[in-house]
Amino acid sequence: MYYKLHENLGLRGWNGAPFAVHHFPSGETEFVSETFFRSLCFCDGQFDCDSGLLLPAYRQLIRLAVNNGAVIPCQKGDKLSKKQKYTLYPSKYMSIAHWSITGKCNMRCRHCYLSAPQAKYGEISPETALRIVDQLAEAGIAKVNLTGGEPFVRGDFWDIVDTLRAKDIVIEQIYTNGLLEPVHTIEESYLE
Repeated sequence: MYYKLHENLGLRGWNGAPFAVHHFPSGETEFVSETFFRSLCFCDGQFDCDSGLLLPAYRQLIRLAVNNGAVIPCQKGDKLSKKQKYTLYPSKYMSIAHWSITGKCNMRCRHCYLSAPQAKYGEISPETALRIVDQLAEAGIAKVNLTGGEPFVRGDFWDIVDTLRAKDIVIEQIYTNGLLEPVHTIEESYLE
């Protein structure tokens, strides 16, 4: 019988933590034992998981993965998508990044340590912002919180959101003062 990893899952590893299963829609990562991880590696649509060549412990773990929906039956030759295949990141694991995408704000709060209306710390260019998204993906960061200043003052806010989504990075929270109306809502953005 041939199996492959469910399409919402990918195999991941980081420096010091090489055996993990990543859930794309939620951005959650679960670290697993080496034995369980290796059993999932056989679930690539290319290997007959009923083969006598496979250790009984691996076959048992594959059955467990089938029962919990992590692995699905498939035709011989079905392949994992590129994003599902094992990726070993050279960095240490970090579950989430808190990213201040701007130093600007539409308010003049006295307590603001950023002096945001004057953009005390400046503004990164749109090109730099997109390079940062690439670097987050290259480090295996799966979730971000966006903040500022006020994130909605950036003219390229939705470009950043779209690029994060294209890299399968989940935006967990957006910290905003709620006074600006974005051009469209996040829900509308995800439906496009």
